[in-house]
Amino acid sequence: MATLKEWWDGFWGTVKSSPTILPARYAIPAEHTGKPAQERFKRDQHYFTVTVNRIFLKYSREFWTTYAPMALAVSEFSYDGNDTVVPFVVGPQMLEKNKIDLPAGFVFADTKVAGINAYKGDGLKLTVILYRVKRTDLAGKLLKVVENLASVLDFSQALSSYLKIAHVLVDTVGEVIGSDKDNQPIIGLRKEFSESDDFKPGYFALIESGKTPVPQDQLWVRDNELVFGKDRDSAQDFSGANFVLYSINQTTWRDDYDQFPFYTQWRTALAESFTSDPEKWKSACANWTTLYQMMALSPDLLPGQADQLADRCYAQMNEKHERVKSAAGRMGPATAAVVPGQDKDLSALSARLDLIRAKSVSVL
Repeated sequence: MATLKEWWDGFWGTVKSSPTILPARYAIPAEHTGKPAQERFKRDQHYFTVTVNRIFLKYSREFWTTYAPMALAVSEFSYDGNDTVVPFVVGPQMLEKNKIDLPAGFVFADTKVAGINAYKGDGLKLTVILYRVKRTDLAGKLLKVVENLASVLDFSQALSSYLKIAHVLVDTVGEVIGSDKDNQPIIGLRKEFSESDDFKPGYFALIESGKTPVPQDQLWVRDNELVFGKDRDSAQDFSGANFVLYSINQTTWRDDYDQFPFYTQWRTALAESFTSDPEKWKSACANWTTLYQMMALSPDLLPGQADQLADRCYAQMNEKHERVKSAAGRMGPATAAVVPGQDKDLSALSARLDLIRAKSVSVL
């Protein structure tokens, strides 16, 4: 089986030889977006995400009856010490759920296509391709399967989990594109955001403008929509050509860590901390040490956040341990096992760990 990189190298070579009309690319200045300019991405200090904010396709009613849009976004970046290819399909099922019907086109709302990923240097290569695919093709059913797979993970877990289904996704794309010669790209571009070029967050527009360039000083972003005019407040929705508006975003924290595999270890350490027994507290600290190692080695966490999360977990453990010791001092060991405010699930896990520990000791 070919690797994702091998697949992508061959696939992009085919796309380049197709009769696609390559778009003009416009970087929207920060002062045209209503958002402050951000600093450049720094290794091990920032996360990045890529979002397709808007897709606009000019169409007639007859065209829309026969065809549906499919977007393929492919991100290339460093992950876990390797150059990684991350494809994502935004197809008819996902697009039509968020459509806004306009007299002359279709606009599709924000869809995250990559991230949250820890930035590990070496920049980012990003490709966005829009296709039209026949509604009558089997492709519709195939795309629904892939979209359901992608939406289940939704990048809320370790990227390695998502990459396990990526081969299913790319095989499906191949079947969709190969099922009919009319399933062709409408617009597409591959762009490298190099670290040496001062890689920063921002909005970017791919516009199929033909021979007439769009005045860049009249392009604005308002509420994640591409608008056109003399100023941001009075500008109107841009509808003069097919376009894709996408953004690269930056943050220093991800709040979905409870979806990661190490979170089970976190809860185990917390469950062990509900004790006044010195030996059980040692076990809790040993579990915390394992947790810290897991977080520190995770390619999905920035080192700084891993440290902060480890400190937060230990503080929670220590607070619970001190509360139990205080209760034991007031009520005695016999009643100290029941602690006000203890999570029922953690309490059950703590009891289960006691049984496991007792059984383990009995065979020594």
